[in-house]
Amino acid sequence: MTYSYITYIGDGDTRLFGIPFPYLKKEHVKVYINNVPYTDFIWSTDSTLEFASAPADGAIVRIQRETPYSAGMVKYTTSNILNPDNLNLTTNQLLYALQEAMDRLTTTIAIDNDNKYDAQNKVIKNVADPIDPTDAVNKRYIQPAVDQANASAMAAKTSETNAKVSELRASTAANNAKNSETNAALSASIAKAYSD
Repeated sequence: MTYSYITYIGDGDTRLFGIPFPYLKKEHVKVYINNVPYTDFIWSTDSTLEFASAPADGAIVRIQRETPYSAGMVKYTTSNILNPDNLNLTTNQLLYALQEAMDRLTTTIAIDNDNKYDAQNKVIKNVADPIDPTDAVNKRYIQPAVDQANASAMAAKTSETNAKVSELRASTAANNAKNSETNAALSASIAKAYSD
């Protein structure tokens, strides 16, 4: 369960997207399509956004709350009267910032119970080229070795096929020679029988 965001998959038609989480201000609600900020929408209701155009089929639409937490939204002074609205605003700002931090924490790569990192079956991106022997490897780095291994395997398979073809040709030639020998012996036999 997430507290501060929802993810949709575009279908090429849908333009209305619901917001199931609370927020303090509309400007705290951000939209990303395929991880790119998207701002071409209007508020249809306080809990629904209407996009100017439907996201493409398969596009990942993420709507998330980003509550500012670097400064309090309420400034208290000694002359302030503590009122419920200000206390609720302060409490909700802290709560929402905490929920957003929890959502980030639960969707990051964490150490599982077996003391190994778990990417939760997600693609890991922006992996640098390895330096040390135990560094993680990205596809760009390993692809030439994979291509070379595939090429070597294909060459070995081709050589094996060519050897089998050569073996088959030699066997065919041997059979043809044996047939010729048999035919010659048969002809000789027939010729001898007629000459007797």
